[in-house]
Amino acid sequence: MNALDVADLHKSYGPRTLLDGVDFTVGEGEKVGVVGRNGCGKTTLFRILAGLEEADGGRVRTCRGLTFDYLPQQPVLDPGLTVRQTLERYLGEGREKLDRYQAIGAALATADAGSTRELLEEQHRLQSWLDLHGAWNPDHRVEEICTRFGIANLAQRVGELSGGWSQRVALAGVLLRQPDLLLLDEPTNQLDADTVAWLEERLKSYPGAVLLITHDRYFLDRVVDRMFELDSGSLSVYGGGYSAYLEQKQERLLGEERQQTRLLNMLRREEAWLRQGAPARSTKQKARIDRVDKLRDQKTTARRGEVDLAFHARGRLGGTILEARGLGVAFGDTPVFSGVDLTLRKGERVGILGPNGCGKTTLVRALLGQLEPTRGEVVRGKNTRIGYLDQERSGLDPNQYVEDALGDGEWVEL
Repeated sequence: MNALDVADLHKSYGPRTLLDGVDFTVGEGEKVGVVGRNGCGKTTLFRILAGLEEADGGRVRTCRGLTFDYLPQQPVLDPGLTVRQTLERYLGEGREKLDRYQAIGAALATADAGSTRELLEEQHRLQSWLDLHGAWNPDHRVEEICTRFGIANLAQRVGELSGGWSQRVALAGVLLRQPDLLLLDEPTNQLDADTVAWLEERLKSYPGAVLLITHDRYFLDRVVDRMFELDSGSLSVYGGGYSAYLEQKQERLLGEERQQTRLLNMLRREEAWLRQGAPARSTKQKARIDRVDKLRDQKTTARRGEVDLAFHARGRLGGTILEARGLGVAFGDTPVFSGVDLTLRKGERVGILGPNGCGKTTLVRALLGQLEPTRGEVVRGKNTRIGYLDQERSGLDPNQYVEDALGDGEWVEL
């Protein structure tokens, strides 16, 4: 049985079409990855499936009684609640059903023969639900998942958490609720490597269906059974993980290229015949002229553009771009890191790894001068200019147009 059935889905923003007659199904327990270029409509599709946005046309059907959760890239949690209170909200339905199951057990002791049958039938339905969702011991489940995600302070308010920790709490919540369908939009973005590895195993054994967006090709290879690709408003379906998708897509593109080559050769011959002043007196000749028009309609002229990003410094740079000497940061009596020595030289690329909360962002802010170090110093090269993109993308004004945000120089339209 299908958990989700989508037919002829359409969505446009002004002249831009994101979904143009999209069709697909997702079976119960199936794991599906959704890929496509940024801005192609992946998140819009998820918001429509979650009922947060209206489609322009088409149909979205789910099996009767299906429960689902949607985890966006930036989860919206109540900042006034503690972590424990937030997780309890996700457990609400499970606790209600467990309390009702226990109440029925007590009621059966005094029930008459007429009501006993009804109570037993309800108890059986509740037992099946509790078995499926693993909801018999909610307190143990909270403890287990918090240990897995490294969530230690359940009394801390959500508003005090960083973006990475908020993501963990929201992800822990949807996994605790364990709905029949999970819609996950970039769930690994702010997770460390160990947590991503655990999440892979958790989703592979997840009893419900999972539809996820991610650019992590290794995650897709290990988790999903099928791949959906959104491109130019259309959705293509591929079997297997990311590697299988690449192979199948390459075969499809080669087949389309061969088909286009044959079509263009035929079109050239027919257009040459037309240029000779072909008469349209007979039915056969008229049909041949109509065929030329059909061939022209089948010819694809759109080409996919490629972006080449090259970073070049303006002006002359010295050998050392930035240097940290004995750098340390502490918040009150709690040290975050100490004794950091780091030298960045021209042309180097450096990655910073570590579990959430270990101080990666704090280190970057100290290097930028946004945070005063407790000890040590940061020395910048004479001509060093720094660009910084944080997790919240706070440098962007959501009310600006893209043209204004990208720059204020001259523009040339081609």
